[in-house]
Amino acid sequence: MATGKRRNQKESPEEELDRLLDELELTQEQREFIESMREDKGDPCEE
Repeated sequence: MATGKRRNQKESPEEELDRLLDELELTQEQREFIESMREDKGDPCEE
């Protein structure tokens, strides 16, 4: 049964990502790395 997979159809992509990351039970180091990638929204061609 697929209960709980799409509990809230109105959640934003960011909220969905946060929920999925919580379900992964990541280490603090992994969480910090992912957060740093999410915050780095600069142009990849810009150095």
